[in-house]
Amino acid sequence: MSRTGKCAKWAVWLTLAAVFSFGCSPLTTVAFLLHKDDKLPAEVPLKSKDKDAPKKETITVAVLASQQGSVADPEFARVDQQLSRELAKVLPEYAKSTKQKIEVVTPTKVDQFKVANRNWRTMKAGEIGKKLGADFVMDMSLSGITIYQPNSTNRIYEGRAVVSVDVYDMSDPTAEPAHYEHHFTHPKTGFIAVDERPVSRFRTEFVAKLAKELALKHVEHPPATGIAEQ
Repeated sequence: MSRTGKCAKWAVWLTLAAVFSFGCSPLTTVAFLLHKDDKLPAEVPLKSKDKDAPKKETITVAVLASQQGSVADPEFARVDQQLSRELAKVLPEYAKSTKQKIEVVTPTKVDQFKVANRNWRTMKAGEIGKKLGADFVMDMSLSGITIYQPNSTNRIYEGRAVVSVDVYDMSDPTAEPAHYEHHFTHPKTGFIAVDERPVSRFRTEFVAKLAKELALKHVEHPPATGIAEQ
């Protein structure tokens, strides 16, 4: 075998070793190596189903987030607001990888709309989308939020949440929304002792990873995205 061939072989094995060190399965790793240039389709694409709807260069999305129930730790209260801000930041970023332009209505504008329309929960999505100038409305409801591992006497972080999402297409506001539920856990593997970081930092990590997982449901993305987090 030539020197070049030996170097290439070692490069492959080193790559495998590096990916395994992150806890990825062999099948995930092989798929990553063989199809690293392929993209996984969006589960709920932000594209109009109406073939006659005019195509837009930029898709505008309004995110309406709310939190159901309460969380024992006050530092995790109103985490829905932080999630809205994070999603507004990462959704357009991930869309860039497919050259899709997505713009998210600023959370400040959404908050102002809610204040001006106290009965916004009783309004139809089409009306909300029109007032916010959105092409799609993502109505998210967070529930079942927990921070600590059960029976750990609050000494081990194990964040969990269920996000119920309805996506309304404003090109056909009378149609039924696309619906899904996302069950989220952080961390995915292992555990994090509370002595390792304050709850404020854990909250930031929790929201950032949740926003990423939600964003990737709506845009195409390489299989390698988030490979180290499995």
